[in-house]
Amino acid sequence: KLQKQAQRQGPPPQAAMDVQVRQPQPGPSGVADLNQEEYRQACAIATHLEATRLQREEKREDISKKSAEAMRVRYEQRHRFLSRVPFISELVKDEQSRLQLVMALAPACFDHDDAIIQQGDVGNELYILEHGVVTVRQNGAEICDLYPGTTFGELALFFDLPRVASVVAKGDDCSVLVLRREQLFSAIDEETRLAMMAFARSMLLNGIPFFALNLKPEERRKIGEVVTRRSHGPGVEIVRQGAVVPVCLVLESGKLQTTLTKMVNGQEVVVEEKVKQNPGSCFGEFALLFDVPVQRTLVTLTEVSIMEITRESVASLLCPASREQMSAHAQRGWLAEVPTFKDLDKEVINKLQQAMQRVSLKKFEALVAPRLYESEDWNLRDRMILLESGILVSVPVENGQGDAQTSDLRNREHLITEHKVPGSVFQETAWLVDSMPKIDLVACTDCVILTLHRKDAIPIVGRERCEALQAQFQGQGRPCAMPASPRKAPAKQKIGKDKMSITGELLTRRWCT
Repeated sequence: KLQKQAQRQGPPPQAAMDVQVRQPQPGPSGVADLNQEEYRQACAIATHLEATRLQREEKREDISKKSAEAMRVRYEQRHRFLSRVPFISELVKDEQSRLQLVMALAPACFDHDDAIIQQGDVGNELYILEHGVVTVRQNGAEICDLYPGTTFGELALFFDLPRVASVVAKGDDCSVLVLRREQLFSAIDEETRLAMMAFARSMLLNGIPFFALNLKPEERRKIGEVVTRRSHGPGVEIVRQGAVVPVCLVLESGKLQTTLTKMVNGQEVVVEEKVKQNPGSCFGEFALLFDVPVQRTLVTLTEVSIMEITRESVASLLCPASREQMSAHAQRGWLAEVPTFKDLDKEVINKLQQAMQRVSLKKFEALVAPRLYESEDWNLRDRMILLESGILVSVPVENGQGDAQTSDLRNREHLITEHKVPGSVFQETAWLVDSMPKIDLVACTDCVILTLHRKDAIPIVGRERCEALQAQFQGQGRPCAMPASPRKAPAKQKIGKDKMSITGELLTRRWCT
């Protein structure tokens, strides 16, 4: 037996052969029968086997110590990485729960140019980069590189969101830690889960420019805590186009169909239909600030969950500076839709918005074109008007000539076809060229309008650019020339409770209701 083991393990070292030979003693059967040479060889083999066993035990113990140390280092590193995830570091305080989350992290290795996540795919995993470098690609273009400790895909733990970008391994030594939705929810209690969902809703608002660009992180967090969640079955009309509701809707899960219609020859015609299924899709964000009508009809296609943000909650949670930033954001969005501004850069539009002047109008106050046209204080031929808040009725001027008299406004009552809401623009080319106003404006409610004067706009846009725009819009037949002899209106005509104010009340009574 000893010889066979010795043959498998190789010849014993020479030191083992120099063992002092002792005389055989009575013992187990087979040992006393050995001669001196055989006994010498048996002792050498036994010594060699014992030394090998001791070496193996020492090595195994050393490996065990190193393994324990490596596991401790790996645990601390993963615990540190996991603590960088905001909703875990702030909401999971129990050490046992954190340990359970760390143990739930599953490592995954990737080779060079392997896709960890693919743009457009829907998943429910969070990824933490443990070793190596990865590249973020969006629509085929490289955005940036990520390094160990970076987390990506956090919202997938709470919402079935399509990935907004692809993440690809850069190099062969790349490994990530994966945490799945069911593992997270099984490691925390119900109270922590609800707090995480509220935190996740605030993170969902980060993907909406209207909130991300204008609100501070703590303000988005507060809004995420006070939103109202509502569930709807398939085939439910949530809101109809044209309705004025002070609520912003954010899709959390499910599918919606949006429908845009317009009136053609007295009939409602569908212009566009779209399906929205991405969590974070936002509808009616400007309704948090202004009484604007809903632009599209929303109908559910599947079971959906909607987050509702009310104007009242936003007003109570946000500071005045944030509300002013949101208002400026809305104004820039409206200006970007004006035909004369569509080709301008964002920076130029921002400067134009800052150059606009705010004017308040009282309920039933009328802005009659000829009077304003010749007023020294108000000259509409070189001003563009943007309605910021309130409702206006526009009364067309017949044959290009308006009249400040009450009888004329009454005679044109039949020309009123619709009311104007926040975001409506009047005299859109007046900041470029002289244009005779073709409408009178009557306030249905207390209104705030923004005016852009030509002398303020041209230095911002640039004279060469303005000349090109003038040529462009003159070629489309827009009124650009000032009349040779405009009709004069009575000087210093007051806008208080005079005939025009009373006429405005008569004209707009039905629109107010």
